[in-house]
Amino acid sequence: MNPNPATSDFLLVKMATKNSHHPEPYASRNHFREEPQPLSPARSKVAFRNTSGADVSIISGDSKTALTQPKPYIDLSTSGHDFMVNPSPKHKKKSRPQHFYESPRVHVKTVFMKFGEVDTVKEKFDADLFLQARWREPALDSHHPKKAEVNWAELWNPGIHIHNLLATRFDKTWRQTEFTSTGEAFVVEKRRVKGTFAESMELQDFPFDTQHLSVIIIAEDSEVELVEDAREPSLVSHLIFVDEQEFLIRDLVECVPGNQDTTDLGSVMPGGAMLIVRVHATRRGGFFFWNVLVIMCLICSLIFCTFSVSREHPTNRLQLSFTVVLTTVAFKFVTNQHLPKVPYLTILDKYILSSMVLMHLMCVWHSVICLVANNSLTDALDIIAFFVFLFEFLLVQLIFAVYVRHRIRGKRIILQQLENQYKEKLNRLLGAGYTDRADEERKKRTRQKRFLPDATVGAI
Repeated sequence: MNPNPATSDFLLVKMATKNSHHPEPYASRNHFREEPQPLSPARSKVAFRNTSGADVSIISGDSKTALTQPKPYIDLSTSGHDFMVNPSPKHKKKSRPQHFYESPRVHVKTVFMKFGEVDTVKEKFDADLFLQARWREPALDSHHPKKAEVNWAELWNPGIHIHNLLATRFDKTWRQTEFTSTGEAFVVEKRRVKGTFAESMELQDFPFDTQHLSVIIIAEDSEVELVEDAREPSLVSHLIFVDEQEFLIRDLVECVPGNQDTTDLGSVMPGGAMLIVRVHATRRGGFFFWNVLVIMCLICSLIFCTFSVSREHPTNRLQLSFTVVLTTVAFKFVTNQHLPKVPYLTILDKYILSSMVLMHLMCVWHSVICLVANNSLTDALDIIAFFVFLFEFLLVQLIFAVYVRHRIRGKRIILQQLENQYKEKLNRLLGAGYTDRADEERKKRTRQKRFLPDATVGAI
């Protein structure tokens, strides 16, 4: 039966199989996920999913035209099959149907072009981001229209946007079409964003921590599937980074798929797809090691000087001890300015608090020993207490060093393994030796920054 374009939409269905007389076993669900997919979830009303050889019903336009015939096996992954729908003029915007056999898949590529300031206290960072999303559009198959001829308002759009974007200084979006050798059309949406992004800092290992600078990409369509682009990998650039003296950007970009139901967005946008693209920034802990940890160790060691004061003058002993304790408290308030108000202890907090506990015990000892009568036994106990506290002080330093080394080293090894896997993927997709050339170029720029004058470095 030929459809009448005057009364209903025109529906063209091409079904070409290699051997319709000898059907093969029906493919699995993953079989329909291979690229390129000639039948992406088209926004048309086509209902057929009977794999047992039952009849096939096709509904087109305002009139229902039933094509009843035995259903042969149809290999939807071959390039010879094409499903196209010419939309009716009365529909201004093309929408995806409610019944389809597979969720539409959007392939996402992200390039971190520049990094600005990473604000640990306010938990945000500045970045220059390039975002590319690619999806199938059967309505443009085999037409090869010019860019000016494409009416993007009539085509389906997944509604990709960045959830943790706080403020923008530049935002530009443009679209284009791509075609495979078999005439299958893809819509490529590109976006350039310069702005500030929110990021929840994980500071348990501060100041030897590694932060995940993430961009949360979500889709307005609740049944869209967001995946990493398998043909064009996500990248990170090391050319410009404002906080290069404080952080080290790793050669690693991770794409972690998620679902909004598992987050706070589940009550607002239930069932929506989510893709978290993140890079790893390792903090250079040299500043905090020399200016906080070493200074704190020296301040704590000064309290041993109180044992040089005679036990007959406990007021002088306690006065010196309290002065050192108050100095430590003031130093603790200064270090808190580098951290947000988190409900847990960082490595730096643990070290400072352990030092304050040791000083508190020594103050208690000075208060108790003055209550004992002066004799040779109390003199010996005072000397023993000095060496006991000294041993405890040295033991705290040793335990802290071993704890930090073991805790941080294990995480760095895992991070290095992920970085090596990412470099192997880049070499596989972009050509052998790609990462080696990038590393050599970065080392060359580092040498230039070290040995060239400041004016020349600024020009670079």
